[in-house]
Amino acid sequence: MITAVLSAPGRLRRGFAWTRGTRTAVGAAGVSWALGLTTGLLSGAVFPIAAMAPDHQPWHLFWPILTTNLVVALGMVGGVVTLGTASLAGTFVVGAYTGATWHACWYATGLAATLDRLVPFFLFEFAGLFCATVAGLLPISESFTAGRVPGSRRGPEAWLVRYLAGMRRALPWVVTSAGLLVIAAILEILQGVPR
Repeated sequence: MITAVLSAPGRLRRGFAWTRGTRTAVGAAGVSWALGLTTGLLSGAVFPIAAMAPDHQPWHLFWPILTTNLVVALGMVGGVVTLGTASLAGTFVVGAYTGATWHACWYATGLAATLDRLVPFFLFEFAGLFCATVAGLLPISESFTAGRVPGSRRGPEAWLVRYLAGMRRALPWVVTSAGLLVIAAILEILQGVPR
């Protein structure tokens, strides 16, 4: 038991190995996020934005904020079972929504207020959702870009072995995503919520 606990950091580091599959997953996630955010920013979305109230920190909203973000992250991790399609589609939709929110906030309050309002928690929220996207894309990208597994046959069996190895390597990305989203939810409450 103690050996398993002490060896956990090493296993976690191996999950973040920078393989061709990881590079492919990170690149695909980056492109999907960039397309979504750009679409949202250019949408011209305008909707009412309430003024922040830094003295109003309703901690009872922590769980709703966190569960909303975790559900979105879970949808992006859903690419593990949908061969990456849920991750790419979800990332584009969430990216477009995020970009539209940034545009509406910028339109309503100006650039300085937007940066002051959104950046403190958005950096962690974005990083957490990006990690979830990479986790959802990692099995499929690993299965197509990794070399042959020594001792395995060619064909579907070797592909499946690489896909399952990619699923195992996605777990540290999921754990990191959840940790970053917890930090983002705390910062969002500390930033102050509109009354």
